[in-house]
Order: sequence, then structure tokens, then C-alpha cells
Amino acid sequence: MSGSFTASASKSDSAIRLTFAPNEGAALDVDQVSVFPRSWREKNDGFRPDLLQAIADLRPEIIRWPGGCYASAYSWKSGIGPQDDRVAYPLELWNDVDVNSFGIDEFITMCRRVGAKPLMVVDIGTKQWTDAVGDPALKDVDWLQEVCDWVEYCNGSVETKWGAERAKNGHAEPYGVKYWEIDNEVRATDTPSEKYVAILNELIPRMKKIDPSIQIIACGSWTGNKMKWDSEIVQGAAQNYDFLSLHRYDDPNRFAVAPYENEKFYADHREMIANSKNPNLKLFSSEWNAQSTDWRTGLHAGGYLNCCERVSDVLVIAAPALFLRHKTATAWDNAFVNFDNVTWYPAPNYVVMQLWRDSYAPKLVELTSKSSELQGEAPIINAVATTSEDGKTIYLKVVNNVPDDVEFNVACDALDANAKVKATVVSPELAENQTAQDKLSKRNDLDAPNRIQAKPLPVKFDGGKLTFTAPSYSAFVVKIEK
Repeated sequence: MSGSFTASASKSDSAIRLTFAPNEGAALDVDQVSVFPRSWREKNDGFRPDLLQAIADLRPEIIRWPGGCYASAYSWKSGIGPQDDRVAYPLELWNDVDVNSFGIDEFITMCRRVGAKPLMVVDIGTKQWTDAVGDPALKDVDWLQEVCDWVEYCNGSVETKWGAERAKNGHAEPYGVKYWEIDNEVRATDTPSEKYVAILNELIPRMKKIDPSIQIIACGSWTGNKMKWDSEIVQGAAQNYDFLSLHRYDDPNRFAVAPYENEKFYADHREMIANSKNPNLKLFSSEWNAQSTDWRTGLHAGGYLNCCERVSDVLVIAAPALFLRHKTATAWDNAFVNFDNVTWYPAPNYVVMQLWRDSYAPKLVELTSKSSELQGEAPIINAVATTSEDGKTIYLKVVNNVPDDVEFNVACDALDANAKVKATVVSPELAENQTAQDKLSKRNDLDAPNRIQAKPLPVKFDGGKLTFTAPSYSAFVVKIEK
């Protein structure tokens, strides 16, 4: 049976109610109902245009999927083929039972539309998740073969079993997925380090036999004795993988200090890696954030990204979480992109990360100061300087973590008479009678999505020296072009 209807009006918070005449013995199963405009499917591959643009505007290098904890009970074969034939996710997570309409093929399409490389997180049937699902049939699943089939579906030729299945689904050319992470937040109580090491040493060679070019990420610490777990995973299997994945979530009240603790944690891995069977091993901060969406999160994001740059010899990839969150979600209010059925707003961490992303340069520049605020192991003003490959553009990225406006004087060799200087700052506005401390609780929302945004910062340029005043609790970037 099929049918159609036309809405007689438009309303942002409407509901659909279907009423059927009584028919004894009849039943109707409804899987999912979509009220997206047809144009989204025809012009945007089914994606909501404003959210797709929100992702693209951050210019992500890599997007990690399908999670997160969602990955650990995920059956990738339930997310391919015709959408109305797919089997739902076996658990309720994030206030929902996912019907798997967004699967591998949709994820790859999204990555290509926003210019990002895909990173797949594969599950290996850890006990905590098979127990949570509670399906006795899971005991008979060959989890490692499932992973190998997944690699073949993404990267195998059409002559392979799963490459042919991909072609059948409309994608003849291999996806060439480079990055593969072996599960998410492996729990030592269910999967001890020696068991996880054994899985890595067996699985990775099988994966690389299918595609030798892939890069493998092992699941590092996220709770408990972090250095102990990381050491055991590095010493036991580092010869087989390329990155160690770490998770770091911080108290937003510690926005000034927590980034330095993360920096030290990453730096402490240098000796561990140097003494391993793979001294070229690198770190991947696959989940990081502060647990809020007020301005503390913006200050934390700027400080964290600065600290990442200072240890970029060992930490080479960082991916925040949460990425997108519907406003009705009951937990984890820390997402970069926050939306309802009509619109969205950026959290402060999004605003700062976008400014930092637009101000990226690959080479660190020595930064020195006579000011005590910029000295010590955890200076209260967090600053980093970088330059482009050709040395013609310098970025100074700074977080002012104090409740006072601060005057900065900057001198560098690039500041000659022909230099171009531009400064941009993010800092909430204060109403009359408010103090700097009130900035910390300010946030964007659906009614005021640009309450916190990047704005020009006035700069005085005189005789090879820059002078400017940064507002209290602010994050800013100074761009110098020779």
C-alpha cells in the first residue's frame, strides 16, 4: 500500500498524526517517517544543508565514526543496502534507537562533501557490550572476521566478495579508507590488556593483508591507571599499529589548568614510545572536551589546542566530542554543533576552534616573554606561535585566562614597515553592572546563536612592535604577514 499527503501549512514545531479507520485484524508497522524536503535528497544526498555547512565550515581533516560508545555494539552490515531493509541498532543510546539509515555509504558521502578523511572505529565484541545487548547469538559471531569484511567492503576491489557488495549498493570504486581504530574505550575489567594485545596482534595483520596501506589506531587509556594501560598496549603490540588513541575530558571550571595537564600527559608518552618496538608511534586524542557549552568551554578549547601544538611531535591528531547534539538530548551538553528541527547554534568551543582552524600554520616559532603570566609549567596566559611553511605568515594564538584586560606588546623579525597585521578576538560582551566573572557563564543558544562570536581586535603597529589590549577571559589570534 502506498499513499501521499500534502501539508496545508508550515509550522516549525508541528506534529504528524495518522488516523486509520477501524479494520478488525489489520495491523500497520511504521519503521520511520521522514518529513525532510525532497530537495534535500535530490540536492544534498539526504543531508540537512545547514548542519552539513556547519561541519564544512570547521574544515575537519578527519571525522571519526561511528563513535564513541555507539561503535562498540555496532553491526556495520546492518547499515548498508536499502535503508528500509536495514536492522536497527540493538540498544537505546542517546535517547534513541537508531534505525541505521546513516551507515557506511552515507558516512563516506558526508566526508567527501565536507572534505574530510573518514576514520572507522570497528568493534571486536567486547564482553561489556555483548552482555548489554543480551543476544545469545552474539557468542557465535567471529568478530575479527567481521572487521576484515568491513575493511574489504570499504577498500576491496569489485572482484572481492564485499567489494562487490559495495558496488551493488552503488559504489563501484573502493573508498580507500586509510584510518581504522580497533574499538572504543576497551574496559580492562572485561578485556584485560593482555587479551586486547592478543587481539591486536592477530587482527591487524589480517586487516593489512586486505589493504597494506591502512593506518591502525589502538585503543589507549580513558579511565583508571592510564599510563599503566598505555604502557602495556604499547609494549605488547606497538609494532603492529600506528597510533594510540586517548580520551581526555575536563572539568570546565579548570579551563586554565586542565590543558597543561593534558599537554604533560601526552609528553609523558615520549619515553614510553621511544623505548617501544615502534619509535615512530604517534598519539591520537580521539575524544577531548570540557563538559559544558558556556564560555569556559571556549577558553578550554583554545588552551587545549595550543597545548596540542606544543606537543605536536608526538600528538598528531585530535578530535573533539561531542560533535553534534540535538537540543532534546538529556546528557552531555558539550557539543560543538547544537540543533533542533529548524536551526542550530555554535557552542563557544566551535567558535574558538573555527578561528584556530582558520589560523593554522605547521611550524612552531619560539615564543619568549618577560611576563610572569607567560612563565612556568602552567602559565595563566596560554600562548603559542606558528608560521607557514614559507615563513611569510605568522600566527600568535593566545588565551587570556585572567579576569582583567591585559596589554600585550609583541615584537618579531617579521614586523617591518610592509607587514600586514590583523587581530581577531572571541570574548563575551558584558551588560551594565556585570563583572568579568559573569563572562564564564555566557553562552550561545537557539535564540541568540551569535551572542559569542569572533570580532576584530584593534592593534597599534609602531616601529616593529605591536601593542593591543586583550579583554578579560578572551581567546584571540594575531596574524602577521610579511
